[in-house]
Amino acid sequence: MMWSLNTNLTDAQKKNTNLSSKLQDTSSQLQQVSSQLNDATGQLNDATNQLNSQKKSQEAKQQQLQQSEGLLKVTSPKDGDQLCYGNSYTVAWQAPSDMRSVTVTLYTPISSSILGSFPAIGSTLNGVGQGGFLWDLKNQAGYIVPANQVYTITISGIYQGQQTATSSEGLFSVGNCN
Repeated sequence: MMWSLNTNLTDAQKKNTNLSSKLQDTSSQLQQVSSQLNDATGQLNDATNQLNSQKKSQEAKQQQLQQSEGLLKVTSPKDGDQLCYGNSYTVAWQAPSDMRSVTVTLYTPISSSILGSFPAIGSTLNGVGQGGFLWDLKNQAGYIVPANQVYTITISGIYQGQQTATSSEGLFSVGNCN
């Protein structure tokens, strides 16, 4: 009977040792999971902070663009104008009188082409700068723009350290008018 009690006691001690070992393994695994969770939480916090920073930056840019609205205005060509090959046309705009230069870009629904960079103003009328150039229907590279498409003109530049831009109102076309 003593031997049976000793065997039972030894079996219980072995089970206790096994359970202790499993408990230590589980505790170690739990610590690893906890560490991974802390790392993931830190990464999530970093990503959240980065997104918040980007959002603030975008909001600041949007506010700057809203403040710059109305600084530039395309006055020619206008909505519905048809420009004919063989003629030259004035691309005209209004800009702040102290703006230095603008870039003029021609847009179609699927592409864009820079027409050139120009002084922002050539004259001032009633405190508003007037700018423009005579356009022979060619892009900056000297290629004639395709016919039978609709276009818009965008005027862009830097004013008081901020990017500003505007597009012509409506669409105009280019083509053969014969």
